Amino acid sequence: MKNWIFLHITKTGGVSIVTALKDVVETPEHTSMAMLDYRDKKVFSCTRNPYDRVYSQYSFYRKPQPNTKKPPIISKDVTFKNFVMKYEHYNKNNPYYKKNIIFTPIFDLVSIDGKIVVDKLLRFEHLESDFKNFCSTELNMDVVLPHLNKNNGKKFNMGVYDNEMLKKVNEMFNNDFLHFDYKKINETEKQ
Repeated sequence: MKNWIFLHITKTGGVSIVTALKDVVETPEHTSMAMLDYRDKKVFSCTRNPYDRVYSQYSFYRKPQPNTKKPPIISKDVTFKNFVMKYEHYNKNNPYYKKNIIFTPIFDLVSIDGKIVVDKLLRFEHLESDFKNFCSTELNMDVVLPHLNKNNGKKFNMGVYDNEMLKKVNEMFNNDFLHFDYKKINETEKQ
């Protein structure tokens, strides 16, 4: 019996984790704790800096979808600013993902009634070491994490955000900043 469930959240290294652990942990489709049946199981997931996660989603949407013949979700002429400012449109009108959780803050996915209920959270920012430690301590395994589904575009930097976009992401992902200790950047700090 598999004792752990991996709660796969978009753009947090999930494809790599699912590939590495699919035979030893349950790996349901993208979902949330509120929709997951986790009785008698432990659940782990990953967090990621909201600024980096949103940019990664944008980059991912601009390329053909992996392992399919599906075209990019958004056209190359959609700017990052347009993507951020109209994220609700891209979430609700995404033809490939039926559940509207793609842009959901991680806190909303790993919590129920405002309380984090996953048993273990890894951080994307040091995923390789967190994953190795998790596998060693919780699964009693030595597993190498493959680097799959990565964006081959530009490396992320805060310069891609203007003040209006910062404000939008800060509002959308406020709980992620608060609960996962990511530094929120405001307009005066960016200049």
